[in-house]
Amino acid sequence: MVAVNTIIHSTEIVKLKYNGYFYQNYFHFFLLFLLIGICYSNSLQNEWHFDDYPNIIENTNIHIKSISLGDISDRFFSGEGNRKIDRPVAFLSFALNYYFTGLDTTGYHLVNIGIHIVCAAFVYLVFVRTLLLFSDELKEGRQFFLSPRDIALLGTALWALHPIQTQAVTYIVQRMASLAAMFYMIALYSYLCFRTSKGNGRWFFLLSALLFWFLGVGTKENAILLPLSLLVYEVAFFKLPIRNAVKYALFAGVIVALGSVLVASGLGKGLLEIILDPYGGRPFSLGQRLLTEPYVLSRYLFLIFFPTSHLLTPGSDMFLSKGLFDPPSTIMALVFISLLVVAGVMYLKKFPVLCYAILFYFINHLVESSFIGLELYFEHRNYLPSVFIYLAIAYALTNAIVHYRRQAKTFMAGLLSIALTVVLVSEGNSTYLRNDIWKDEVRLWSDAARKYPISLRSYGILSAENIKKQKYDVALDYFYQAEGLVAEHPDRYQKDWIASLYVNAGNAFAAKSKNNDDESARAVELFQKSLEFEPDNWQAHVNLGVLFFRKGDLESARKSLEKVLMVKGDDGSIYNLYGRILYAEGNLDRAVGVFSTGMGIAKTSNLRLNLVAAYMKKGEMQLARRELLKMVPDPKNMAYLLSRALLYPGSERKQVCAGIASQLYKNNVDICDWFEKIQQNSSPNVIYPDIYLLREEIIQAYQEIIDKTLAETDAAMYNTRKITLQE
Repeated sequence: MVAVNTIIHSTEIVKLKYNGYFYQNYFHFFLLFLLIGICYSNSLQNEWHFDDYPNIIENTNIHIKSISLGDISDRFFSGEGNRKIDRPVAFLSFALNYYFTGLDTTGYHLVNIGIHIVCAAFVYLVFVRTLLLFSDELKEGRQFFLSPRDIALLGTALWALHPIQTQAVTYIVQRMASLAAMFYMIALYSYLCFRTSKGNGRWFFLLSALLFWFLGVGTKENAILLPLSLLVYEVAFFKLPIRNAVKYALFAGVIVALGSVLVASGLGKGLLEIILDPYGGRPFSLGQRLLTEPYVLSRYLFLIFFPTSHLLTPGSDMFLSKGLFDPPSTIMALVFISLLVVAGVMYLKKFPVLCYAILFYFINHLVESSFIGLELYFEHRNYLPSVFIYLAIAYALTNAIVHYRRQAKTFMAGLLSIALTVVLVSEGNSTYLRNDIWKDEVRLWSDAARKYPISLRSYGILSAENIKKQKYDVALDYFYQAEGLVAEHPDRYQKDWIASLYVNAGNAFAAKSKNNDDESARAVELFQKSLEFEPDNWQAHVNLGVLFFRKGDLESARKSLEKVLMVKGDDGSIYNLYGRILYAEGNLDRAVGVFSTGMGIAKTSNLRLNLVAAYMKKGEMQLARRELLKMVPDPKNMAYLLSRALLYPGSERKQVCAGIASQLYKNNVDICDWFEKIQQNSSPNVIYPDIYLLREEIIQAYQEIIDKTLAETDAAMYNTRKITLQE
């Protein structure tokens, strides 16, 4: 109620506050900050989701340890040794987040909410400028009940509090969408300041617009479309003649095309490659996607006006159009979208607010909802394109209220005011509740599976999450449900999704197969089934390599890892496993080379220890010592302690053996079982050195600890008896 009572109120209160300095300059911003903060306050502890893992958690390129010019410049590239530029501004923001807060999600959520608030502030400023440009009546203050700022506030609040925005704000990785939109709106506002200012100072605003446009494009590629939006804005609100608009349209098109070429070259690809390559893994063709997108765009519009809970979800039941009449809703959606576009162009100067909202919507969906082979549907794609639709809604509703008040129809005016109050409160409440759904992966994707039982992705993620929690039977239940969907709709789903399902199932059987050959064989079968759908699925190859290694089939294990390196050669852990297999085969020279290559990618302790073990096995003790000295001493790492004891005989060896024995005793480890485990040396991650020379010393140190403990116990018991007798 507070928001709407501030927006829609009596004449006296409007005049009192609008003429006040505080109200004009600060109050609306404070109100937006307060409302957004309340609606998103329950999202701060929400966990990581889906694409957060590869882009943030597993992306070591953003895991910076210091802030320096070198660290900052390196974030502009995809990874170490990879000079491709891919959304550098977005990844730099994640890197800074990581530097200050690590992988604690609270810091990331605070930044995302802050971005949404700043974006809302500039949406508001753009709305105010637009309304002042649009109507002399508003500009001269002849509107009796509402000021441009009030209408702008209502439109901004409707946009910022809408539950469909939760995917762009609460889903951490979709900062890419919200941050790009923020820069886009700052650039648009700067351009409006340039166009409405006089004097040399106005050129500062033009430079600002260019700077923030570049930042937007560096955050997400869809910001490239700003010049087209500005062209249509010029026609709608600056009354650019149509004959001049054609020339400017060619100019704007050239700028967008050149910008697209630059973005593509940064990615190391051509434009056609970017457009067509993704179709290789999609269950649809370019033509089918173009036929389906009118329905997708219609659905996005529907969600703006009717954001019902059962439609809000990261997964959807989106069907694929295979022809104009297959299904019939395809032609209906196509006609509907075509009519909207034609009406927007024809009536742009007559109804600029409404028609610009329509054209802005379609222009800014061109990248993600047209011909590029992306997935069909995601709610966060509506974040920027929908902005001006909320202004059109606010303008239409407030003008209706003004009309009824002028007609002395206070009941209708009051009814509309109450309806607006209900809408705003409902939006805020829905956003708050929606953030609860985003708490964790299980809650989010259980909700998606319930709403859309044929969403394959939901079952796949639920299966993976239950494997993490060691609920293997539950994970397999989700797998069997998903496998049934694939059998029922074989052409509906992407092959990589199906492959991931079989990888998850294989992981479940592998985790259950400790002493069960049948379950191990079943895991191998499932990983191989995964490769039928996606031959380059590196996870399946890695998991097969581990299973073959554990079974002693070293040749098959090596071949699996060689296939992995063909598609994923930028992961140090892959080199670690490959080198481990080569070591087990006795190919020590190659193992040393592989471990060294892996160290160039990621200097992990396992890679270093395995390199030390390989040098020791070759008898190159000096090189082994050199590598070991590069490590930070780790008194809890058995492989490190054993290597140190073997490389430094004498008093240091005795001290290290005593430390090993102490750890075994404190952790209540059976020393015989421990020796057997070390001698088996069956870990696929770390190589334990040959401890034959250390066995007697460790046993002796272990026995000394036992003897000392028994002696201390006897002494304590004797003292206790003595005290008792004296009493």
